[in-house]
Amino acid sequence: MLSKVKGMLTDTAWFAVGVTAIAVEKSCEVVKDIASEVKDGAPQEYAKWVYRDTKYKCRKISAKYHCPDNEPLHFHHDGCPACDG
Repeated sequence: MLSKVKGMLTDTAWFAVGVTAIAVEKSCEVVKDIASEVKDGAPQEYAKWVYRDTKYKCRKISAKYHCPDNEPLHFHHDGCPACDG
């Protein structure tokens, strides 16, 4: 019984080491990709996503501020669904 538990713990430990090694390898690949993009002067996809997400959130807050009914779609191209703006 003890040898079976010891074997299971050993297998679990080796599995954890393997998964950690794979995660480190993938992280290194991502860091190398980001470093090469920065070196080439190209913005990273993550940075572009953060910029778009932040810009969207700011527009939504601004629209709610300008709308008398606090509608986040106040500046929608079809017009505000809550008021005549």
